[in-house]
Formats: sequence, structure tokens, C-alpha cells
Amino acid sequence: MIALHQVTKMYPLNNRTFYALQDINLSIQAGEIVGIIGKSGAGKSTLLRSINLLEKPSKGHIYINDVDITMVSINELKRQRQRIGMIFQHFNLLQSRTAFDNIALPLELLGEKKDKIKERVSSLLELVHLSDRYNHYPSQLSGGQKQRVAIARALATYPNILLCDEPTSALDSKSTFSILNLLKEINKKLGVTILIITHETNVIKYICDYAGVLDQGRLIEYATTIELLTRPKSIITRQLLQTSMHGDIL
Repeated sequence: MIALHQVTKMYPLNNRTFYALQDINLSIQAGEIVGIIGKSGAGKSTLLRSINLLEKPSKGHIYINDVDITMVSINELKRQRQRIGMIFQHFNLLQSRTAFDNIALPLELLGEKKDKIKERVSSLLELVHLSDRYNHYPSQLSGGQKQRVAIARALATYPNILLCDEPTSALDSKSTFSILNLLKEINKKLGVTILIITHETNVIKYICDYAGVLDQGRLIEYATTIELLTRPKSIITRQLLQTSMHGDIL
């Protein structure tokens, strides 16, 4: 489903080379929920944005469904991106559009007919449990409701991959629990593969099948979530667990 081979991202910085990612090898199977944790500046967002080529690697290859997207044409990349949804920490909703219209936007950009848009958006509002909020503007929604709209928008084009950039870090604990349950539900109902980056170890603990630790651009550890949490191999992983597990959301 998703495979990264020797992915490296580097930038020139003050007459030297800064490595945001270094030789990343990662394989994610269809239907899995995978989490990547790490401290601020570890390279998590760069890794996530590389998967849909919002950040183009300096070296290496990225395969989506056996297609090397680092080698395809611009038109083919656009087609690949339609199957990759993305949600963000701060929702990125348009304040001038209702919940319905925010979700409809990707379909409008693809030129879908109005009746098909209405049918798709209505079904997504039901999926994210916001059918009664379709005509509300973002300013009229809670943080958790805004993130539900953002999730529905990310699913509008029938993606089979959902990339989540710190999806709960702007939410309170109750909303966090609710959004994680919704992502679980989406994974189960739709079979969508989910990749989450977060600094919250408890998010990984609650939702992920597999988890990895990123540090200074390197994937230093990757295992089943249970193994990572109970038998961490690296000092960095143990430090992350010690500083974050006290705030358990369960």
C-alpha cells in the first residue's frame, strides 16, 4: 500500500546540509493504522507530506499501491493525490463556507455534478455524525466538530489512504477520545489505511496497530504498538514514553 525506500530530504542551511529525513524505510499495509511519534523538529511533518509529494524527497522512492509516485507525471500525481486524504491539526476550514460546503469543495474542484455532490456530502455528514450541523459555519462549531468536518472533507474523493497531521493536539481530552473513535470507525467501515503523526504517545497507544519513532530525521524504531510500548529498544523511545504516558486518555 505505502512503501518508502531510502527516503531522504535535505536542505541547505548556513553553508551546510540539514537533513529533515535520513534514509527512511517504511512499509504500511492496506487497512493498517500506523502512528509515528517524535519530538518537535524530528521530521514528522516532512515525512507525512512526503507521502503525497507535498515535500519531494531529495533521494529515495515512495510507492503508493506499487506506483512510484516520485517518478510519475504531474497529471498522474494529481490522480494519485485524489486517493490520499489529509487532515490537519488546525482543521484548515474555510470560514465563509458551511460544513456542507467545506466538505463539497474537493468535489466541486473535480467538476462533479451537484446531485452527486449532495449525495456524497450528505453520506459523509452522516458518517461523521454531523447531519444536524450541515448548515453551520466553522465559527458555530466546537473544535471536535470542526475536525469531523475536516475528516469528512478528506474522505470526499473516496481515498484509500488518510494522512493525519497531529489531528488531536488542538483538542481537549473528550474531543480527542471522540475523534480517535471516529478514525477507528472509518478504518473499520471503509478499510482506509491511516497514518498519524503525533507527539502524544497515548494517541498511538489507543488507536494504532503499528508505531514508529522518528528522531533527527531517522526512523530509529518501528514495531507493533504493544511491542514498542512494552519493550522499547532505544533511549529516545524510553524518554518519550516516560514524559508522555502520565497523561493517559484511556
